[in-house]
Amino acid sequence: MKQWETLQYLLQSAKEAKEKKQLRMAVQKFIEEASVAELKEISGVAGDEFLRQQAEIELWWKDFEKTPGNLLDVIRDSHNENKIGKAIIKLGNMKCWDSVDVLITFLTVNRLRDSAALALREMPTQKTLKPIVEAIQRNPDGAECLLYALQVLDCSDAAEFLVELFISKPKALVVRDDIYTCFSKKAVRKVTRPTKVACCSKLAKAIEKSEDQNDIKELKQLYDALLEIEEFVTVHRF
Repeated sequence: MKQWETLQYLLQSAKEAKEKKQLRMAVQKFIEEASVAELKEISGVAGDEFLRQQAEIELWWKDFEKTPGNLLDVIRDSHNENKIGKAIIKLGNMKCWDSVDVLITFLTVNRLRDSAALALREMPTQKTLKPIVEAIQRNPDGAECLLYALQVLDCSDAAEFLVELFISKPKALVVRDDIYTCFSKKAVRKVTRPTKVACCSKLAKAIEKSEDQNDIKELKQLYDALLEIEEFVTVHRF
C-alpha cells in the first residue's frame, strides 16, 4: 500500500476529532513533500475529499508564479481558504510590507487567523498589537500562533490581559509558555505601577487559590518574571 493510501485509510477510520486533526497535519506534510506524479495520482483517484483537495492545491501552488502582486490577488479574490492560507504565509516569508493591512483583516477569519498571525510575525509593527489581542479575546482557545506573533512586539499595553489569560489556562502548556516568553524576553518592556500591582495581585490570588502544584509553579514563574519588568511613572500635565 502506498503512503498516501495508508494515510487515506487512517483518515477514513479515525473517530476522534484530535486524531483526525493530527492525521490531517500528517497529510499536509506529506503533500508538501510529494512529487508531481504522486500529486497527480492522488488528485485523480483518491477517495478522501480532504486528501484529494490538498493534492490539487499543491499542484496549483507548484505552478503558481509567486510574485507579491499575484499573492495579493489570491488573498483578495480567491474563495478557497487553502489557497489564501498559502498566499498569506508566503507574503510573510517574503516580508511584503505592503500586505500588512490586508493580512490584519484575516485575523478575524477563524480558519485563517493563524496563517495571518505567522505572516505578521515576520513583519513586526506595533499596529498589529491591538488586532492580535482582539483576535485572542474573540476566541482564546487555540491562540498559540497569535501569542507567538505577540512575542516580537512591545506588549506592555497588553500586560494585564496576558496575565489574566495565563491564569485562565492552567492546562494549556503552549499558551502559558508563549505568555511567559512575552514577559521573560521583554516583549512586555515597561508597565505603569498600577498595572504591575494589579498583575501581581491577580497572580498572588491565583497562587493562593490553586491546589495544583504544577499550576502554582508556573504562576510563580510568571510572577517572578513580572517583578523584573521595569515600571514607569505617568506624568500628569496641567
